Amino acid sequence: MVAKPADDGLLVHIRFLDLDANEYHLNFYYTGKSGGIIWMKHQQGVYWFHSNPEPSYAPDFK
Repeated sequence: MVAKPADDGLLVHIRFLDLDANEYHLNFYYTGKSGGIIWMKHQQGVYWFHSNPEPSYAPDFK
């Protein structure tokens, strides 16, 4: 993972491999404003933000 300053927050780049050694890259922006907001580098207008102080999980994830 590499994070570097960008505009109003950080540009985060994650590189990972699956079990078959296929390489994947994920790029997103993050700002700590309003409790933290994430938006994908190539999907303008779509934002994820934390709206509850308690963690939440998909029912099958626990």
